Formats: sequence, structure tokens, C-alpha cells
Amino acid sequence: MQFVLYGVLIDKDTRKLVLPFNILAGIIGINYGRHGFSAKDWMERFSRDVLPLNPSEYNYVLGRARTIDPEIPNDILSAIQYDTETRDNSDWVWFIDGTAVSRRGYQDVLEEHEKYLINLVDSVDEKHPAKTLLKYLRNQPQDTLLRILKRNWSLVQEAVIALPQESPKEIATREYCFRLLNELRDF
Repeated sequence: MQFVLYGVLIDKDTRKLVLPFNILAGIIGINYGRHGFSAKDWMERFSRDVLPLNPSEYNYVLGRARTIDPEIPNDILSAIQYDTETRDNSDWVWFIDGTAVSRRGYQDVLEEHEKYLINLVDSVDEKHPAKTLLKYLRNQPQDTLLRILKRNWSLVQEAVIALPQESPKEIATREYCFRLLNELRDF
């Protein structure tokens, strides 16, 4: 549900949330190469038991990943909008167990996520074209991006707020940028 509500992998053509099978397997905690894993079956069960995901078909040959277009109730969308605007996290709870989010617990989750990302970067094959760039970025001071963002944060926010909202594509782009800003602010 967290991925459905806050995911940032948006298909550039359909403006729907992209849900590749390997990410889905990671979310539910199984090896996607395991015999018998079916992303489609899992999404059908989620759609039946939680909320409709309305998944599209993927097409490996055409390079199209599966997308989802979840039917999220308006009261949930309103609550997310309120939290986004006010940043009032006094009553936040964890998706996993419903316990209250503490500052220390939140910091632990961020540190765990950072370790995951570092391991992911380190696991990239030496022959991969992005490996040189990843090594360079990995060797920079850890607060380089943070300093740049803090210095320019108000300008970034103003730019996102000023994005046009006349076409569905422009609205989706602006929404994506707001989601990304929220992710950056959390980190």
C-alpha cells in the first residue's frame, strides 16, 4: 500500500504507476526467480482484498512494464494531501504494524534504506556503463546533495508550484514533482 500511495515510478506515456515484477517481489519479500511466483496473481488478490489496482499487461518485446491505476478512496487522498501540506506527523503510524512513528524509529528506517541503496550501487557489475558515475557519486561527501538542496530548496519549491496545470500530462508531471519533493524532504 505504501508503494501504491507514494510510489514515484510513473510511466511517461500513460502517467500510471509502474510496478515491475522484481520490485513487487521485493516488496512482498520473495525471490522473483522462484518457481511459481506470479505478479499478476498477487495483484489480483491485492485488488480483491485491499483495493483495485487495475493492472495493465506488460510486454517484454515492446519494452513496456506493467502499470497500475489504483482506485484510492477520496478520503485517503485528502488525508495524504493534508499531511503533505502541513507536514504534521504527530499522528503518523507505520504501515506494517500500526505503531506510532517515533523520531528514532523513523531515522532507523532511513538508515536501513540508505544501506539498501548503497548495497544496490555496490552490486552493479563493473562493466555496466553507469558504474563509473556511481563510483564517482559514491565517493563524494555524503552531504553534497543535501547542501545543494538546502541552499536552493525555496527555489525548487517555487518552480514546482509554478508548473503549468492545463493538460493531463502537465498535471501528472506536477504531481510527480510534488511526490519527489516529499521524498527528498523526508531524506
